[in-house]
Parts: sequence; C-alpha cells; structure tokens
Amino acid sequence: MHGHRGRSALIAAFQHWSFDPFILVIAVLVGVHARGLRRHLKAIARAGRPTAPWIRQAFIWWAALVVLLVAVISPVDYWSDTYLTAHVVQHILLAFVAPPLLVLGAPWVPLLRGLPRPVARVYGALLRRTRGKRPAATSSGWRAAAAVRKIAARPMTPVVLFNVNMLFWHLPGPYDLGASNSAVHIWLEHGSFFALGVCLWLQIFGSYPFRPALAPVGRIFSLIASNATMVVIAMTMVMFAHDLYPWYASRGLAAQESDQQIAGAILWVCGEVTFLPSILYTVTRWLDSSDHAGKGSAGRAVRDRDLYRLSLRPAASGERVIGEGRTVDDQSVSA
Repeated sequence: MHGHRGRSALIAAFQHWSFDPFILVIAVLVGVHARGLRRHLKAIARAGRPTAPWIRQAFIWWAALVVLLVAVISPVDYWSDTYLTAHVVQHILLAFVAPPLLVLGAPWVPLLRGLPRPVARVYGALLRRTRGKRPAATSSGWRAAAAVRKIAARPMTPVVLFNVNMLFWHLPGPYDLGASNSAVHIWLEHGSFFALGVCLWLQIFGSYPFRPALAPVGRIFSLIASNATMVVIAMTMVMFAHDLYPWYASRGLAAQESDQQIAGAILWVCGEVTFLPSILYTVTRWLDSSDHAGKGSAGRAVRDRDLYRLSLRPAASGERVIGEGRTVDDQSVSA
C-alpha cells in the first residue's frame, strides 16, 4: 500500500514536464554569462586576485535559473491550471525565490562582458540616449524613454510597483484573466512578478556593481510593507469561506475551498520565511559599525560609462567601477 503510494508520488514528480520557448532564453543567458565569466576569471587570475567569490556567485545565479525553469516547465506549472495551491507556489518561486537568488548571484558583470561587441555598442547607445541629465532632444520617443528611466531609478518606485502589482494580480478579476489567457498569464502576470521582484531585491541587497539607493531604514520599511501586502493577500484567501476565484471554482473539485485556504497558508508562511530573515539581515547590517561607517547612508549609483566599459573591456587590476574605490575584482555582493 505504502509502496504503491510512493511509486505514484514518484511518477507524478516526473510527469507533466513541458517544453517552453523560455528555455531558449535561459540557454542564451547561460551562454552569454559563461562567456563573460570565463573572460572575467582569466583577467582576475592574471591580476593575482581570488576568483572563488565570483565562482560562488555564479552557482547562486545558476540556482536562480533552475528555480525559474521549475516554475515554468515543471508539474508546478501543469497543476497550476487546476489547483490554486500550485499556482501560489508558482508565484512564490517567481517573486520570492528566483529574484533574490538572481540578485545575490550578481550576474551583471559576466553578462556585460559576455555580450557580443555590436550588442554592447547598442546597449551603450541606449544608456547615453536615456541619460536623465542629458536626454536626446531630437526625438520625443527618446525623451519619453529618459523620463521612464528617471522615474524607474527612484528608490521607492520598485517597492511601490512590486506591491501594487501583487495586489492587482491577486484580485479575482485579473487572477481569473491570467488563468484563462496564457499570454496574459505568462508575459504580463508572471513576467511582472519576476521583473519587479528583481528590482525590489536590488534595493534590499544590492548586486555588484549596483548598490541600493535606499538607506537601511528605507530598506526595512520596504520589507515590512511588502510583508504586510503578502499577509493581507494570504489572510483573504484563508478567511474567505467562499471561492474567491471563479476559474478554480469551475474546475469542479470537491476540495476547492480547502485548496484556497491551503494556498493562503502557504503564501503566508513563505512570505514570512522570505521577509523576516531579510529584515533581520538589514537591521544587523545597519547596526554594524562597519556598514558605511555607521552612518546608514545609501550607496552611490553606478555611472553609465562604468557599465558600458564593463561590457567592452576585460577587467584589469585596480580598475575602478564605482566611485567608492571598489574594483571589478572585488567581492560582488554589497548591501
């Protein structure tokens, strides 16, 4: 009896894996990152500096990609059409697991160094044309892009957008629209969860060469606010006795009501597991006298020319990247 159940669970774990075009995107990212990391490690080794921190962070970056693939092509995605619990697990992977892993993996320098030179030149042109202080005056489109970039660069923008986005997609109407429309589900709902999740966690942890623009007190407030948003959503799922989402109610499952409550409980617990340690970490770093000399000031922004230079030139010993004396050979993650 128990053996039959074990075999059934094992079979279920290996069933319903699917091929998604997103796999090709992951493959391209892995190739570009591997090319840039190889070049970067060779330059660091020639300079006589340690390569181990970059290798460790590469493993974290790869773990983020694995989590993304699990969310997109595994049975979690297959069962998310039928069970709200599976759909919530998918959201947790996309918003609370993969983004912080990617940020901690700090893949930006290897990715920039791995870009083909023509692509790097296009990237540099985009940076120059959307620069906030001197946007291109010849085109209204470039001026609009510069305005969007200026707003997006404000410290609280990703925090507000992340929480508004989570609330919006967990309303019954948008949620059911995503469940019934695959394009909305994949590109708008899940894409916004992941992209805004990366932007949020960049402001919390930083990701070399990027440093958070928020001061520590702002990071703590952002974490508390985001945690409160998750608690509100989870409590709504747990405490409502009737089905919130008609799509799942229409699936005809006898246990649909308990499925909704289990989904809310999972979201509640996983939200706490994600945010509470992050709050503790941020407070500890803030109180540490070595964290920005005890002043709690935010880091300086990376300049456009520094990012563009990273994509074109190999690292050299002592090459400065940001205005704080750190070099491209130093340990990547800084908060």
